Amino acid sequence: SIHGGIYNSVPIVKYADEGLKADLLPRVADGEARIQAFGLTEPNAGSDSTAMETRAERDGDEYVVNGEKVWISRVEDSDYLLLMARTTPRDEVDKRTRGISMILVDLEEAYGNGLEIERIPKTASRAVHSYQLYF
Repeated sequence: SIHGGIYNSVPIVKYADEGLKADLLPRVADGEARIQAFGLTEPNAGSDSTAMETRAERDGDEYVVNGEKVWISRVEDSDYLLLMARTTPRDEVDKRTRGISMILVDLEEAYGNGLEIERIPKTASRAVHSYQLYF
């Protein structure tokens, strides 16, 4: 769907460095790169992002992610995932909403290299598949 490419590109337009923008945004506009999936909900937190347990720790120029996301849609239609993860432990921030970052995950690169994906069987709304992601 077109809305995923539009809305999920907004954080890249607003916050990504110029190199990533120059590389990725033209490919999104041409339909060569798809950013349809957004990883927020978790088994123990639901959509309460302040209760998320997924952690991302810096390792050089990359992040090492540990955690789990659930009910993530459009993974099969995405080349990239916008992942929400805690980069500062909750007990080290003055407000529960701080210390959470959005990380762009190249799904092809991550799959099998620390990312496992399972489709969730559903009895309704089967036109759009949902997934559980394990990092």
